[in-house]
Amino acid sequence: MTMSTWPEDCPPERLRAETVAMAAAWAEVLVARLPGRVRGVYWKGSALKAWDSPIDYVPGLSDVDIHLLLTDDADEAQLDSMDVALEVNAAVLEAYAARLPDPLHIPKPQLVIANRLERDAGILPSPATTVRTLFGAPYEARSLTAEEQATSRVRDRAELLAHGGFLAALPLRVIDRPGPYLEPLLGELNWRVSPVAPRVLELAGAAYEDAWSMNRATLVAVLRALGRPLLDALAGAYVAYYEAGWRRFRDGHGGAATRETVRAGVEVVRLGAACAEEIT
Repeated sequence: MTMSTWPEDCPPERLRAETVAMAAAWAEVLVARLPGRVRGVYWKGSALKAWDSPIDYVPGLSDVDIHLLLTDDADEAQLDSMDVALEVNAAVLEAYAARLPDPLHIPKPQLVIANRLERDAGILPSPATTVRTLFGAPYEARSLTAEEQATSRVRDRAELLAHGGFLAALPLRVIDRPGPYLEPLLGELNWRVSPVAPRVLELAGAAYEDAWSMNRATLVAVLRALGRPLLDALAGAYVAYYEAGWRRFRDGHGGAATRETVRAGVEVVRLGAACAEEIT
């Protein structure tokens, strides 16, 4: 059973407003920093989807994904220095604070240079419902061909199976990182956990656009509705991970809730690999 009630001191409408403010701050800073060099700024990911339960947005785990499309690939060099990176880092925080001087949280941003994705033929377009144009040219969404859908499933299986070495090495990396020192490893784990459910659903037969458009509450419900013990176990671990993430946010980083989040995340990744081996 997923968390059905948002914490009273963390109403979803306020958290949503804070993610909007963070996305707007990024667009403002990037366009000002790179005049004439920005084709588009796009906001993607779970923060844009419907929030049917608290697992759909977890402060500190859920990303505000900002995709920057530059006029020319070479323009990336304008950001590729430590001085500029630190200036942009500070400017975004200042622009966010100007919009919301007393926020409940600072949403976790992730900046992606979209030109790199355009150069990778294996990267598929995001479903239109999961993208908002913040600046510039409208996002170009399209339907996948049958060949691209098949290729996506091959890639899903490979990605789910790829983390064995990471999991095998993790216990001896965790053991000597008490308290706050465990947090960086959670960062390494989080990007592996988040896509497990949509990838498994694709392998189980869901269309790419459907699997990647669902919020987490829906992903969990669909996994359970398939009636397979392994998928039900994956759904349970997925819920446990994000519920532990909420406890981590509320109790503070580095404590028991961080350890619970790591434990549940490892189980999600392990079960994702097991699903990739079982589902043919």
